[in-house]
Amino acid sequence: MNGSHVNSSIWIGSLIVIVLAVGYPHPALPAQSGVPTVAYIPIPIDDDLNIVIPVLVNVPPDPGAAGSATLAGVDSNNNGVRDDLERRIVQLYPNNPLAQAYMNEAAKAYQSVLLNSASVATVVADYTRLTQMQFCLERTVGADARSADLVPYLSNTYERSLAYLAALTAIETVNVPTQFVCP
Repeated sequence: MNGSHVNSSIWIGSLIVIVLAVGYPHPALPAQSGVPTVAYIPIPIDDDLNIVIPVLVNVPPDPGAAGSATLAGVDSNNNGVRDDLERRIVQLYPNNPLAQAYMNEAAKAYQSVLLNSASVATVVADYTRLTQMQFCLERTVGADARSADLVPYLSNTYERSLAYLAALTAIETVNVPTQFVCP
């Protein structure tokens, strides 16, 4: 084995670690038909070796600092899901439209919880909807799927964290159903 091959292997190994660290999609999840949300771009290294980089497609652009400027955030395509959460959902469930649909509905419920944290009735209704989406997500993807994976992204500012905590406090004594029919 020559030195350049060893260096290429080290470089590729480093690239794999970097891709995993920034949120490479989970490979064990089944792809389903529908509009693709991740494209895989081959990059030739030499005559015998290519690496493949996942790239988000058909999702809104990263909102950057504007996405954190307000409680509501940025929803550039007006689908009810903040752009940063929509992008995260695609990273969690690439090319799985059913899982993405449940997670998008969960994100809408989470967003409403944040925006309406002072209204107990609204928070209870939204939390019930969120629990239903979690129930359906688990039946679609498996027990490891959790809409709670969105919480760190949902409450990514001080103002959002306070609203989320206020909502949790408002519903701490409310019983939410645990069995649902999935849409």
